Amino acid sequence: MIIALLLVLVALAVTTAIVRQRPVAAEISPNEQVMVDGTLRKFRQVVPHSLLDPAPVVFALHGIGDSPESMAGYSQLDRLAADNGFLLVYPAAHSAMWTSMQFDPDNLDANPDVIFFDRLLMNIAQRFSIDRDRIYVVGMSNGATFAQLLVAARSSEIAAVVAHSGSK
Repeated sequence: MIIALLLVLVALAVTTAIVRQRPVAAEISPNEQVMVDGTLRKFRQVVPHSLLDPAPVVFALHGIGDSPESMAGYSQLDRLAADNGFLLVYPAAHSAMWTSMQFDPDNLDANPDVIFFDRLLMNIAQRFSIDRDRIYVVGMSNGATFAQLLVAARSSEIAAVVAHSGSK
């Protein structure tokens, strides 16, 4: 019984290693940029080779001090996007932190990161056929806080939000 269990665990470990080594079937652009009120804002974009038409869009928001690349690393969303045909966008927070703590709750439209989201969504919509009914946001830690603020500001644009805080 113990030998069978060990064999199953070894097989699982080998399978996981093989899957992680398999190339992601997508075009990954880590240094995309969009101009927002005179400032170049960066984002990472993953376009699956089998992109759906129209495509769902997932925005993945990193935590404080993290980056789009680190969010991609610990979330493993690139492969999920490639396997399921959705467009994946990792915006980069300005100064490594989303503007989710200090903002005017009566004027969310003035929040610089809400404006960034608007410009980014407009940029994506101009370049790809996207499904406006399937715009999603996932956030980690400070990104989760901003995801909740963002859905409050853009509830007509965002279909759903996943907010996670804690261990990566």
